Amino acid sequence: MYQLGQLRVQLWVAEGEASRADYGFTETSDRVTIDLRTSDKPQTLILEFGKSSPNTLPYALTVVDGQTFVIELPPAVYLQIINILFKRFFQVLPKP
Repeated sequence: MYQLGQLRVQLWVAEGEASRADYGFTETSDRVTIDLRTSDKPQTLILEFGKSSPNTLPYALTVVDGQTFVIELPPAVYLQIINILFKRFFQVLPKP
């Protein structure tokens, strides 16, 4: 998840809670939640996934400093997330 921690947005799409429905975000949207435990105070970061953009990349939504932002998720970050989350489902089993 290194790239997620170093996320640099290539395409800002929208700002504000009112944009949620326009980009396919619902109460049941897929999301990644990361709990950070720092010396200052614990923090929870959430990255929600919406529908695909015209570039076939997923829209992602996050809240930073109380503001909601919709971005087009960079391909390398999206592929890393998919790899980490689903790798265990596609592991080759050892031969008996």
